[in-house]
Amino acid sequence: MPEVPLLHLFYIGGVIFAAYVVRGISGFGTSLVAMPLLTYVLPVHAAAPLMNTITFVLLSVLFVRDFREVAWPDLRALVWPALAGVALGLYLLHSLDNQLLLKFLGGLTAAYGVYVIVAPHLGWRDASCSRRWALPAGSIGGFIDAMFGGGGGTAVVVYMHLRRVTRAQFRATLSVLWLFEMVALVSGNALAGFYSRYALLVAALMLPLMWAGTHVGERVGKDISHTAFTRFIAVLLMLSGGALLLR
Repeated sequence: MPEVPLLHLFYIGGVIFAAYVVRGISGFGTSLVAMPLLTYVLPVHAAAPLMNTITFVLLSVLFVRDFREVAWPDLRALVWPALAGVALGLYLLHSLDNQLLLKFLGGLTAAYGVYVIVAPHLGWRDASCSRRWALPAGSIGGFIDAMFGGGGGTAVVVYMHLRRVTRAQFRATLSVLWLFEMVALVSGNALAGFYSRYALLVAALMLPLMWAGTHVGERVGKDISHTAFTRFIAVLLMLSGGALLLR
């Protein structure tokens, strides 16, 4: 990670806090919110490892708290495809130009915003799927997470919803799946030399903001209208993704 001005550190901290408020409310979506905003002050090659490191710490704690609620058959079906996707994503992350990655990230973010808006009207409320769909869902999710420090959750979130699991199983299973991914991502980024002493210091500075954002999100999520929150996030994603596509 290149050294950044103090003002940029405050900006990064604000983005991290806001992204984890979103995660505290919804259980996912951290990097979809954070990555487009972080790339205004950091290259994708620096922003993605930063998000991976912070998320790894959070998921390690959530694993201890929630592992009894995990839907283990679905986790086993997802984890190996996800790790294969991570391996391919890490290879491309280390190979592709930052500007090309920005375009990919912008398109992904805007597309997910559109999905959030239209999904309730697609008649999927009562739909379900077999465990065979874990292969494409896990591999696509792991690939996107490796490329952009997150965002691949879209695929596995849809899969888990269609598996008709309980809300507790949904949150716990995704947390453990993403923990496996983060172990692979942090290891791969470390081997590629993405973690300098400065990068680790910045990640450490962001941890209190991550915890504070998660706590605020979990408390606010008990009172806020799910529909209103979902629409707000969808508009935010479409705007931030569109801005990246135009850069």
